[in-house]
Amino acid sequence: KLDQDILHQQVKKDTEDFLKSYLLQCFDLGPLDNMVYEHVHSYTKDIHKSAKQKHHKWAEKLLKSIIEVRANASKFLAQISRLSQDSSPAGLKILLERVHAAEAYFTPLLNGFSEHIFERMELVKQDKQILEFLAELLEMEARFYECFKKMKKAPALLASILENKDFKRADVEKLINITARTERMLKVFAMDGTDDFTQKKGAKSKSSKAKKPGSGAPKIDTKEVTLGMFNEGKTIGRIAVDRKMTPGTIEAHLAHYVALGEISAKKIIGAAKLDKILKAIKDLKTIKLNDLRDKLGREYSFSEIKIGIASHLADGQD
Repeated sequence: KLDQDILHQQVKKDTEDFLKSYLLQCFDLGPLDNMVYEHVHSYTKDIHKSAKQKHHKWAEKLLKSIIEVRANASKFLAQISRLSQDSSPAGLKILLERVHAAEAYFTPLLNGFSEHIFERMELVKQDKQILEFLAELLEMEARFYECFKKMKKAPALLASILENKDFKRADVEKLINITARTERMLKVFAMDGTDDFTQKKGAKSKSSKAKKPGSGAPKIDTKEVTLGMFNEGKTIGRIAVDRKMTPGTIEAHLAHYVALGEISAKKIIGAAKLDKILKAIKDLKTIKLNDLRDKLGREYSFSEIKIGIASHLADGQD
C-alpha cells in the first residue's frame, strides 16, 4: 500500500511537471521571434543583385509584429508559472480557464502571421528568380503553424488531465482543420505549371511548346488519368509506359493526391522508405529536396522524396 501511494504521488508529480513544461513551451514565442530575427538579417545583398532583397522591409514589419505579440505571450508565461503551483482541481480549473483565454487570443494572431506569409509567397511566385526564397518562407510559415497547433492542443490536453481522460491523436485532428491547411499548402507546393521551389536553382526548364488551338472540348486533367490507372492496380512503371511519360512524372502526379490525402504514400514508395523520409524531415527540420537527398542518399529518388514531403504536409505532423 505504501509503495502504491509513493508511485501514485510520483506519477502525479511527473504529470504536473510535464503539464507545466508543455504549457510553457506552447506559449513561448521566443523561438519564433529568434527565427524571424535571423530571417531579417539574412537580407545581406545589394537590392540590384538579389531579387529577395526587395522584400526586406516586409520582413522587418513581420519581426516588429511578432515582437509585440511575444511581449504579451511572455506575460502569460509568468501566469502559467504562478498558476501551475496550485495542482488542486480548483487550481487546475483556473489554469484551464486562463489557457482557454490565451489560446483564443494568440491562435488568431498566429493564423494571421501564417496568412501574411502565404500572401507573400503568392507575390514571390511571380518572380521565377527567387525560388529558394519561397522555400525559406514555406519553412518559416511551418514554424508558425507548429506553434499554432500546440496552442490549440494545450487547453484540450489540460482538460483531459483535469477530467482524467485519454488524449488521442484523433482529438487533435478535431481541433485543427487539416483539409483547409492542405488546400492552402497546395497553392504554393503542388500547382501545375509552377517550378518546384523546394529545390535550389538549377538548370532552366525547357520552355513549353506553343499549344495548338483546341476544338473547345474540355480537357481531362492528366493527373486524374494517372490516379485512375494507379487505383486500377497498375504500377508506376506500367503507367509510365502506357502514357509515354517518365516514372518521375507519374510519381509527381501521385504526390499531388498524397498531399490531398486521397492516397497513401505507403502504397507508392512503401512504409520503410516513407518512414525514413519523414524522419529525415523531422531531424533536419526542412523540406528542401537537396538537403533531404544528401541525408538519405542516392537510393532515394527526388520523386520519392517529394511523395514523402507531400505525406508530411498532408498529415500536418509536429
